[in-house]
Amino acid sequence: MEKIFILAIIFFAGIFSTANAAPVTLDEEDVIDAVTYLSVELDNDPSNVDNYKLRAKLYATLGDYEMAEQDYTTAIQLSPDDMEAYYLRAGIYMLEEKYSAVISDCEHIIATTPNFLGAYAMRASGYSGLGNFDLALKDANYLVEVDPESPQSYVARAMVYLDMKDFKRALNDANQAIRISPNDPMLYEARADIYSAMGETKKSEKDLKKAENLSR
Repeated sequence: MEKIFILAIIFFAGIFSTANAAPVTLDEEDVIDAVTYLSVELDNDPSNVDNYKLRAKLYATLGDYEMAEQDYTTAIQLSPDDMEAYYLRAGIYMLEEKYSAVISDCEHIIATTPNFLGAYAMRASGYSGLGNFDLALKDANYLVEVDPESPQSYVARAMVYLDMKDFKRALNDANQAIRISPNDPMLYEARADIYSAMGETKKSEKDLKKAENLSR
C-alpha cells in the first residue's frame, strides 16, 4: 500500500471512510504547534486516549513514525478495546515496514471485530510486504466480494497486484475504483503509481494532475 494512502488512512481514521477526501496538506509549523499544545494537555491529563491518538496522527504527518507508534501503543494500553487505535498503529507499522506487526494488529482486530473491513485491507498490505501474495489476495478478494461498491476494495487489491508486478490486473482494479468514485483524488494517485511502474510516464503525470485538480 502506497505511503499517501496509509497517511490518509491514519489522518482520516479508516480506509473505508476516505472517499473523496483530499490528501493531507497541513502547514508543518501548525502541526508542530498542535503537537506542543497536545503535549501540554497530556501532561495535565495523561489518561486522555483521544489526545494520544490525535498527537500520533500529527506525528505521522511529520514523518516521526516512532513517536506516532508510541502514542498509539499508549492509547491501546489505556483503552484495550479501541480497535481504531490498533488499526492506526498497523498503519504506522506499514510505514515502518514492520509487516509482521501489521498482520498481528489486524488479526487482533478481525478476531474481535470481524466486520472491520479496513483491517482486511491493511492485513493484505502486510502480507504483500512480506511477499505472501496468496494470503494478500485472499484478503483483497474478500473485500471485493463483501463490499463490491466500495472503490477502496478495488484499490486494496490493485496495490497487491502492483506489488506482484501484475500491472494489467492492478490497472483494471484502479479503473474500476475510478468508475465507482470518479471524483476521489486518491484513486487517480493510485493509478498514477501503477502507470509509473509500467513506465507510462505521461499517463502517470496526467493522473497526478487530475488528482491535484480534484483536491482543490
